[in-house]
Amino acid sequence: MQFWDTREELERFNQDVYLPAIARLGGTGFPQAPIVRDVITVDAWIGEEKLS
Repeated sequence: MQFWDTREELERFNQDVYLPAIARLGGTGFPQAPIVRDVITVDAWIGEEKLS
């Protein structure tokens, strides 16, 4: 599971890292593209401290 702040960051990762790596695998790679789902996340706090 991966989380990206923006769709643009995900697309940039796919173009720069993921797709070239998959291409190098040739026929031994994944049979289909991974599923991408949008989820809503929230900031977590304990008292005055924001958790990263």
